[in-house]
Amino acid sequence: KAQRKQFLLARMETYRDKELHSERGVSVHGRGHIIRAYIYANAFCNIMKEQGIAVDRNAVILGIAGHDLGRAGLGGDRWERQSAQLTQQAIRQQYGEGAGGDAWENEVADSIVGVEIEPPGLRKRTVPVSHTLEAQLLQSADSLDIGRTGDFDPYYFDFLRDKNGTVSPEAQKIRDRLADEANLLQRLTNPLCANYQTLNLLTREGSLATDEATETYFKHQRDALDQHIKNEMIAQAGNADNEAFFDGYEAVIRANPQMFPLLTQYYLDGE
Repeated sequence: KAQRKQFLLARMETYRDKELHSERGVSVHGRGHIIRAYIYANAFCNIMKEQGIAVDRNAVILGIAGHDLGRAGLGGDRWERQSAQLTQQAIRQQYGEGAGGDAWENEVADSIVGVEIEPPGLRKRTVPVSHTLEAQLLQSADSLDIGRTGDFDPYYFDFLRDKNGTVSPEAQKIRDRLADEANLLQRLTNPLCANYQTLNLLTREGSLATDEATETYFKHQRDALDQHIKNEMIAQAGNADNEAFFDGYEAVIRANPQMFPLLTQYYLDGE
């Protein structure tokens, strides 16, 4: 566990660079996203272990740590292949050439790269090139942190789905609880998520305004809150102590076990 954490910490400055430059004031794919996805991925692996299902934890955790390394902007991910290659390079740099073998490294890369599909009667979606359980867990950890860009949609969350795409009642309880805890963690660590409901309320009230003065008032209020969020994001990016930044996320969970029962059990107390 300590070695996998060190692998993530060694990549953190790359993610902080996004906060400082390409995503300044927004930080959609910065350190916060990677830390939360790392936490979820670890929890998923421990839930699988409890259910007696073997998982290559290194493939999942190293893959999630590197899955946005190559990103150079917002919007659709056009840089997945670059991220996959950078992840492979990082693995070799950290653990030595051939440490995992070419086939293993390629599988990790294919867990990061996505392909668009459109199942019969369902919406288009992106799934990993790799069809392994490890790839599913990586994608699920990424999709669970969607709150910073939009509403959580369980359609894109594959964790605990069987090969037929169905979810048992017991698995659904776990999925729902994880979604709730992810939402809470986002709201407690991400300024945008913390103010998401207020932003939506101001937008709605402005759209319902019946006179220009009221509409202008709500627009100014939203603009001011937008700027406040950006300022908080920029201040976070100024924190160059990556290990302390990471530890702060764990501290949020540790201080609130009643809010994070699954993340406490399967992340903090897990492998």
